[in-house]
Amino acid sequence: MGLIDKVNPKLKKYVEEKVFPMYKLNGESHGIEHIKQVIQRTFEIVEEYERDNPDKEKLNYDILYVVAAYHDIGDHINRRKHHIVSANIMFEDENLDEFFSIKEKQIAKDAIEDHRASNSKDPRTIYGKVILTADRNNSLEDFFKRRIKYCLEHHPEYTENQVLEELYASSKEKFGEKGYAFKKSSYLPSKKLEEYLIQINTLLKKKKEFQEMASLYYHEYIDADVSNNKLKALSEDLEISSNDKTFKEWI
Repeated sequence: MGLIDKVNPKLKKYVEEKVFPMYKLNGESHGIEHIKQVIQRTFEIVEEYERDNPDKEKLNYDILYVVAAYHDIGDHINRRKHHIVSANIMFEDENLDEFFSIKEKQIAKDAIEDHRASNSKDPRTIYGKVILTADRNNSLEDFFKRRIKYCLEHHPEYTENQVLEELYASSKEKFGEKGYAFKKSSYLPSKKLEEYLIQINTLLKKKKEFQEMASLYYHEYIDADVSNNKLKALSEDLEISSNDKTFKEWI
């Protein structure tokens, strides 16, 4: 029995039936597939956190679930301020009053507001740190697929070269040596995230290889005519060891 199975089943039913359908309004990069992945990662991270911190008070799994479920719900309304919009939508949802006190809803609201990696301040609570960590991709495949979808959602007129240049520039700003999402001390421990951040940072040091891999995923998305063997070969060429200590020294 996983931690997610401890979430109130009536709450899950409400979210799945009434909240999840609203993600059809978002672009695919912030749609229901992403939300379900974040929910899964949330409970994987919390399981690791509670195992490593047995003396600390257990977290409220219902709050964790709602934070993950609502964190991008306002993306289609205002992308730049979606963390604020999403937090307000959750807080104003009176149907949640059956499950939470005002204080608990405020905890969830703060966490949703704090989930963006670009925020200059650290999350105010452990719930904010969980969603901040869970909202990161944890594989190169997920990263490229979501970033390409996001770019084309916002710039459908872009040529392939424009997509590749934008993808490299924005990724370097985010995950390069001085990237705002690379060395955040507020990430909770996550082996998958550690390995992924090392991989993406290493790949960004090789622009040609980065854009070659991005091009394959671009064509996979555009015309679904890409060889999986080519993608696998490029990934293996990175030769990145999961024992790299560089990232672990930062958190």
